[in-house]
Amino acid sequence: MLRRSMASALLDRPSTTAAPTPQRPAWLPSPRLTRAELGWAAVAAVALAVVTSWPLLLHMSSRIAPDNGDPVRTAWQIAWVGHALLHDPLHLFDSNAFYPHPLSLAFSDSLLGYGPAGFFGSGTVAALVRYNLLFLFAYSLCSPPSTGGEPGARRCRGGSSRSPRSGSSP
Repeated sequence: MLRRSMASALLDRPSTTAAPTPQRPAWLPSPRLTRAELGWAAVAAVALAVVTSWPLLLHMSSRIAPDNGDPVRTAWQIAWVGHALLHDPLHLFDSNAFYPHPLSLAFSDSLLGYGPAGFFGSGTVAALVRYNLLFLFAYSLCSPPSTGGEPGARRCRGGSSRSPRSGSSP
């Protein structure tokens, strides 16, 4: 049989009077970018998108962006969603793609997020220009300057990646 003091030591909760450990932040604060830096990053992103798809900018209404998927179908889907949202939003998914099947827009990605781009213009030329502009916009959002490449470039030039206002250095 255990002695009383030994049993109470095993059953009692551990002492909470230990010194608290200093709390570290879970992650470092983000670098602060100025408006000029963001503007230059946006200009660089758009320029990179134009350079990587170069002849596209000269022929926006007659050529379609080089895409591994089905860019003509995607251009049609954007045009259809814009048309249906403006003229008959209750029958948005009743497209003419696989007629006479109902709700045929649901057979593939509906691209509802791009629907507001389909509000502008009508016809084949407008569908091509819309698709090409969305293609360039998507490429410019994915380029390194718009995804954080600029702070890394500042660090490579020997500057600090944090703003002097943040009070910390790398």
